[in-house]
Amino acid sequence: MPELSRIELALIHDALESAQAEFEQLMLDEEWFVSDVVDLQESALEIVRGHLGLTKEEADEDEQGILELD
Repeated sequence: MPELSRIELALIHDALESAQAEFEQLMLDEEWFVSDVVDLQESALEIVRGHLGLTKEEADEDEQGILELD
C-alpha cells in the first residue's frame, strides 16, 4: 500500500476538520443528534494527527502551518 505524504495527510486533516465543523453547525441548526458520525470524525482526525505527530491542541494552534510542513 502506498504511503501518504505529509502534505496529503495535512489536506485530509483539514478536510476532516472542516467537515466536522460544518456537521456540528448543521446539527445545531437542525437540532439533529447523530453521535456516531461525530465520533467517527474525531477518531479519523486522531489517526491523521498521530501520523502527523500532532496533538489536537497543536493542530488547533497551527491550522495553516500544517500544510507548510513537508
